[in-house]
Amino acid sequence: AVITSGISYAYAKEYLKDHTDIKLIKLATAYPLPEDFLLQALEGVEELLCVEELSPYIEEQILKLVGKHALSIKYVYYSKFYVIRLLLIFLFIIRKSTVQKQTVLFS
Repeated sequence: AVITSGISYAYAKEYLKDHTDIKLIKLATAYPLPEDFLLQALEGVEELLCVEELSPYIEEQILKLVGKHALSIKYVYYSKFYVIRLLLIFLFIIRKSTVQKQTVLFS
């Protein structure tokens, strides 16, 4: 899943428009953090990419939420710089596509 707010949402939405298998979570307001909304939105999510413009506020709050409620999220990614963010989104999409295309053969 990808979580974002503000102008970062527009960027993420544009990059993910052809990848409907990746959940895009938009925060209307990051402070105060909408904990109940996030608990529902993050249900079943194992990997999360936080796309933020400046400081890693959402990422830090998500990490606290994961610990507080023992959520099953294994990885939370964040990057402050625009180019690195684009690279992470690209790698996240590729990884997601690769995982879904793998098949397990039983003999």
